Amino acid sequence: MNMWMIWLIAAIIFAVIEIMTPSFFIIWFSGGSLASLITSLFTDNIIIQVGVFIVVSAVLILSTKKLTDKVLHMKDTYKTNTDKLIGQVGIVTEAISPIHN
Repeated sequence: MNMWMIWLIAAIIFAVIEIMTPSFFIIWFSGGSLASLITSLFTDNIIIQVGVFIVVSAVLILSTKKLTDKVLHMKDTYKTNTDKLIGQVGIVTEAISPIHN
């Protein structure tokens, strides 16, 4: 089996794992695999290919960390009208029971 096929399979596997997880992290390994796939077309040296995979994956992760954190954090914080009630004083009109919520 040629190395470019192995890198292609790795890229597909990383992409599928990314689809199945809620984070936005694994996709960059898919990008590193694609860079190694291209490298494997020019050299048979596995050390160079793995090095390209590690460097490209790390650069992609580090260069997009702030952006992905901002996007992922933005999904979790929806402002609603109930946000105005935080810290306010209210009157309880029904019995509160920790057993029955």
